[in-house]
Amino acid sequence: KTAWLAIFYMCIPTGIALGYVYGGL
Repeated sequence: KTAWLAIFYMCIPTGIALGYVYGGL
């Protein structure tokens, strides 16, 4: 569970960052 949560919480900021970058373009 810990590893899954770690990956889950790492994917959230990554997705937000990608959305922000594509939205900024």
